[in-house]
Amino acid sequence: MKTVLKDVKTGLLFRNMDEWTSDLDQAAGFRDTLTALKFCQRHNLDGAAIVHVFAAGRVQRVVGFYRRAARPSSNPAPTIPDRPQEMPHKEESLS
Repeated sequence: MKTVLKDVKTGLLFRNMDEWTSDLDQAAGFRDTLTALKFCQRHNLDGAAIVHVFAAGRVQRVVGFYRRAARPSSNPAPTIPDRPQEMPHKEESLS
């Protein structure tokens, strides 16, 4: 089995940082899925799929790597007061 990266748009396989290839023998192989995923994250390879190619030529796509654009938060973080709030007196809280 060989673990490779495939560009989902072009179908080409990752060879090195400057080159993609259609030849499986020239494609860079990764030790395992996690190593390939970390490589994609480290090098921002957006749109790459991690693919396992077995001896019989059977291909299994494991996962695609896509970077999400940062979204503005609709729920802003709560503000923390500068000073602790005073606790109500016992009489006030019971009424």
